[in-house]
Amino acid sequence: MLLILALASSLGCKKDDDDNTPPPQQVQTLSVTDTVFINNASLSNLAEIDLGQLAATKASNDSIKAFGAFMVNEHTLAQNELNALAAQKNVSVPQELDSLHKAIKQQLEVLNGYQFDSLYISTQVTDHQKAQQIFNTEINSGQDQDVINYANKYLPHINEHLQKATQLKADLVK
Repeated sequence: MLLILALASSLGCKKDDDDNTPPPQQVQTLSVTDTVFINNASLSNLAEIDLGQLAATKASNDSIKAFGAFMVNEHTLAQNELNALAAQKNVSVPQELDSLHKAIKQQLEVLNGYQFDSLYISTQVTDHQKAQQIFNTEINSGQDQDVINYANKYLPHINEHLQKATQLKADLVK
C-alpha cells in the first residue's frame, strides 16, 4: 500500500487533475492612466466623426467641408482600432458624445454659413489641442505598451489635424 501511495504522489496524481478544467484566465487590468486615455480618446474620436459629418454636409466653405470629411475618415479608422484595443484589454468605450460635444452639435445645427464654419473650425482647434495633451500624457505616463503604441501611432495625425484646423481658422478671418 505504501508503494502505491508513493508512486501516486511521485507522479503528481491528485483527485482534482481528473476534471480537465483549465486554470482560470488572469484578467488583464489597465492602469487608471491607460483606462482614462482609452475613454478620452474614444470621446474625442466620436466627436470628430459626428461633428465632421455635420461639417461635410453643412459647411459653406469648401475647405471646411473637405476637412469635415477628412475628420470622419481619419477618426473612424482611429476609433475602429481603439475599439479593437479596448476589447482586447477588456475596457468598455463610450458609444455617444459627451455633454459638451452634444451642446456644440446643437449649436452647430442651427447655424449656417460663416457662423457655422467659424464655430466648427474653432472647436476643431480646441479639440485637437486637448487631444494632443491626452495623447502626450499617455505616451509619457501610460503603463500598457499596446495603449502607448496606439497613442504614438495617432499623435502625428492629431498634430496634422491641428495644423490644418489652425490654418483653416486663420483663412476664414482673412
